Amino acid sequence: MRLFATSAAYHVTDSRGRVLLRSVLIGTQTAFATGLLGGAVVLFANLSELRSQDLGISAEDVVVVELSRPYVLEHPVQSLEFLRQLAGQSARLPGVGSTSLAISAPFVGAAGIAVNSPDHPGVWQLRTGVPYLNAVQASYFAIVGMNLVRGRLFGSAATLPTVHRAIINKTFAAVAW
Repeated sequence: MRLFATSAAYHVTDSRGRVLLRSVLIGTQTAFATGLLGGAVVLFANLSELRSQDLGISAEDVVVVELSRPYVLEHPVQSLEFLRQLAGQSARLPGVGSTSLAISAPFVGAAGIAVNSPDHPGVWQLRTGVPYLNAVQASYFAIVGMNLVRGRLFGSAATLPTVHRAIINKTFAAVAW
């Protein structure tokens, strides 16, 4: 009997508007939480599918060594020489098939660069912004498992600053041609 009286007293002191508001808020929170959980499930499924896609590189076989940017900017010649020596010594380690130098590793970063040509006045614009540059050695593409679609790769004689060559990706080629 006492439980009934407490329950009745509760409803008497609470207005119907507050009960309705509380119900609406609980329903809204439940719907919002359900939507978030559903979104998390979709995100997880998309990430799982993305991990199974062939990105054109075999990242599990790539080891990245990075020098701090301030040091490289203050000592560019010493930095390049250090990296060349490191690549040469690393190539002699057991289990290392080959080495290459690059400004940045795939999907890690690159420098945006304004690109123009005599046939195209102005700067090329891609949906991702300006084209990105990554200076690499001739062995870079084979090491990361990137396949050439058309044209030719760099030869060992193509070294900066005397030879200026570029290998472009499909996105830039679609915009340029």
